[in-house]
Amino acid sequence: MTQRYPPSTRHRATAPRAAAQPEVDSRAGVLRSLRELTTALDQWIDLHGGRQGVHRTHLNALAHLMRAEDAGVLLTPGELAEALPLSASATTALVDRLVAAGHAERHPHPQDRRRTVLTSTASAHETGGQIFGPLAARLGVVVDELDDSEVAVVTRFLDLATRAMTAGDDGE
Repeated sequence: MTQRYPPSTRHRATAPRAAAQPEVDSRAGVLRSLRELTTALDQWIDLHGGRQGVHRTHLNALAHLMRAEDAGVLLTPGELAEALPLSASATTALVDRLVAAGHAERHPHPQDRRRTVLTSTASAHETGGQIFGPLAARLGVVVDELDDSEVAVVTRFLDLATRAMTAGDDGE
């Protein structure tokens, strides 16, 4: 005698949906697509960063340095540690590696010579261009397929999603 099991929830998820749920499905589709994009970006960064000998943590640190520089803000090792977040000793080791690789420099703080500020180098920008330039070209082709209103919606979504992810840890 064959034993029958109740249908699994896995199989239910692939069953046809009622017509009243397209909004739920499209919203879930956005999250699925975002997950797929995130996975693809992670793989790109790991592969292309690895080819340049740059680990993801190094790229994150350099992104913080470059963002601060673009904003005209000085970034100390302590502030970098907070932004990543890493311990002081891990940040020191990270900065040491970036300096040794020629991607960052330490300078005395202009107002407080006891403190140190960090800057990125031309080498860091060149390496970043080698990693992210081809990615930007591929994504640029995709953006060019969108009309102005679609670009505005995508930009708004990405900005809101970024703010939601960087708003701080609420314990969840």
